[in-house]
Amino acid sequence: MRFAGTCFRAHDPRWSFSPLSGEGARLWGGRFNPRGMPALYLSLSISTAVKEANQGFARKIEPCVLCSYDVDCADIADLRHAQTRRRFQVSRRAMSCAWFELAARGREPPSWAIARKLMSPGHAGALVPSFVNRATAGDQNLVLWKWGKDLPYRISVYDPGGKLPKNQLSWGLPAQGDPRGTSISICVPDCSFLVLRRHHLPKPPIELPSWEIHEISRVRHY
Repeated sequence: MRFAGTCFRAHDPRWSFSPLSGEGARLWGGRFNPRGMPALYLSLSISTAVKEANQGFARKIEPCVLCSYDVDCADIADLRHAQTRRRFQVSRRAMSCAWFELAARGREPPSWAIARKLMSPGHAGALVPSFVNRATAGDQNLVLWKWGKDLPYRISVYDPGGKLPKNQLSWGLPAQGDPRGTSISICVPDCSFLVLRRHHLPKPPIELPSWEIHEISRVRHY
């Protein structure tokens, strides 16, 4: 089937500079991908994305970067309902296995076998129930094994303002004497926002309390 719609993912802020990467899943494996196989896990709702990021355990969520994705992908297997699972000869029990524990013991999780089975005839991904702790029937995910910028497996992250960081340097503080520019947004009385860049400012163009001037030299660079 073809899936066209909006999906979501809550990223660890440290890795939000690469929201289309399946590298983490390739390195560590996931429910529907063995180690060595890239995969991109997305959710069909914001609430499910947040549950997945926190594994449904924490009452208070850890900081995350929530992204939305425009998805238009063909060759998607729908495993959300019993009748469609029967078509692919897939059981919910196999899908919901304790994959991490099995993999840690050196055993192949049944859900990995499902992924290989579906990829063999050319499926690019699957719609699946969420098996996170406290998931409901409405919590559903899309896992992709094949995706890119173009049809028939097109996916893009929605970031019209370019707010996502470009690399991990965006999360660090500049070293002393670092020539790269540092910026800070300041709301002035007329309710407009000014972006001040350190290497363009021998002195602040507006009067600021001394602690704010100190902050200009400490904020993150982009």
